[in-house]
Amino acid sequence: MKETNNDTSINIEELAASMRGELNSLPFLPSQCCIHTVPKQLHPLNEKACTPQLVSIGPLHHGKEELKPMEEHKKRHLQDFLQRTDLSLVDYLKDIKEKEKRLRDCYAETIEFSSDEFIIVILVDAAFIIKVLLSYHFKTMRNGKENIVYLINHGRFKI
Repeated sequence: MKETNNDTSINIEELAASMRGELNSLPFLPSQCCIHTVPKQLHPLNEKACTPQLVSIGPLHHGKEELKPMEEHKKRHLQDFLQRTDLSLVDYLKDIKEKEKRLRDCYAETIEFSSDEFIIVILVDAAFIIKVLLSYHFKTMRNGKENIVYLINHGRFKI
């Protein structure tokens, strides 16, 4: 089927076939893929908006020299988190290990960390985020008075 528009002939079926071929050759992205880096072309527009300045969450910027001072702080949050929950460090590590493939599939880029390093980054950062959010929401969390599991399980906070 040919259509003519302003002296231009386009074979719609051929155009569609060409586009289907291009679309079918796109690299596979798991359906869980939802974490992307900011494209390098956007960095010159506002470098500070494109890169973490104080803290990194997750493996994409982990280990950058300028962000290392916050790593100790995040580990202190993990330590406090563990003291306020009913599970052990081993329990959390096992749980993340079981979910590792699903977690890695969330990233558009391949994460080159070893399994152990990836699991540790996820645990430290997850505990940090949970502690910060709970501390912001509950004043009693700021003084170390409430158990995290109690807050979550008794309906005072939903995750």
